[in-house]
Amino acid sequence: MPAATGGAEPRRQLVADFPSEHSKRSFLKLAPMEQRRFKSVESRPITTSTYLTESVDRHRDMEASRLKDYLREKEGDANKPWSKPAFPGASAKDNKENQESLRELEQIRHTIETLQKVGSVVLRRFRASTNPPRDRRPRRF
Repeated sequence: MPAATGGAEPRRQLVADFPSEHSKRSFLKLAPMEQRRFKSVESRPITTSTYLTESVDRHRDMEASRLKDYLREKEGDANKPWSKPAFPGASAKDNKENQESLRELEQIRHTIETLQKVGSVVLRRFRASTNPPRDRRPRRF
């Protein structure tokens, strides 16, 4: 049988739940009414009207959200300096703390290397004291 004919049973395509698809685990966390709604959506095909309806609903939700107010700017503000909150990344204080922690890590690494060297020397001496010396003469078969 050629591979193109598809010997395996085709998987049923789930309709995407806007804005995200639900896994089985997230599906179980939903209320029973929501579960019924998703099950009914699973079985019906996506049509232009359902897609546009859900798209309009998403747009209305975004219009009602506070995020839109945060992102809204006036045309006159285009040439002014950006007055948004500072980037939440690393600051000078964080950079200083980062350098200190890197220094501590370097000290710890150096200590570990030193202990490994000392440990290997001690282990060699211990093995030499407990094992009898090997016979250095060549063996005859």
